[in-house]
Amino acid sequence: KELFQDKDVMVGVSAAALGDRGSIPIANDAALTIVHAHMLDNILSDSFVRPLKDWSLISLLLAIAWAISILSLRGRVVPSTVMCWVVFGGICFGAYQSLVVNQIVIPLSAPLMAIAFSALGGNLYRRFIVEKQERFVREGFGRFVSPDVLDQLMNEPAEMKLQGRRRHVSVLFSDIVGYTTLSNELTEMEIVYL
Repeated sequence: KELFQDKDVMVGVSAAALGDRGSIPIANDAALTIVHAHMLDNILSDSFVRPLKDWSLISLLLAIAWAISILSLRGRVVPSTVMCWVVFGGICFGAYQSLVVNQIVIPLSAPLMAIAFSALGGNLYRRFIVEKQERFVREGFGRFVSPDVLDQLMNEPAEMKLQGRRRHVSVLFSDIVGYTTLSNELTEMEIVYL
């Protein structure tokens, strides 16, 4: 009687032929008394797996959506998609660590949906709005300025100012003999082909 006083005792069978064996997450064939002992240990030590709190999950989803949207808007489609997968891999690793270390379950479906919708929205916005504006500017200014100036305009639009700048440049003025007479005799299309 004193041997079992103030102790938790579990009695179970573990022989293979008695049928109290089955699959558990770490083994395909284990004595199911292990499951009961583990459950009793969790109850006594108040060590339960808990879900992530709602406000923490919402904060996580907002942070993911913000980060992915920025990645999608700043970069091209393929690199931003690769970064989305890297972020999702990081979330999976973090969720695993959270479960193992803190016994907190982070659902992966909500972050995956946040990544997918943020990336899709950012890439669609970039494709149909931003790139359309870039094409318009390239087509409009591309006829009048050099490719270097056009690239500078596209890459650093804030640096382009409407007022003049003082620079050292070389300018060549030339005149073609008889051009004025020739241009008065030819049509506009013929002049362009010259």
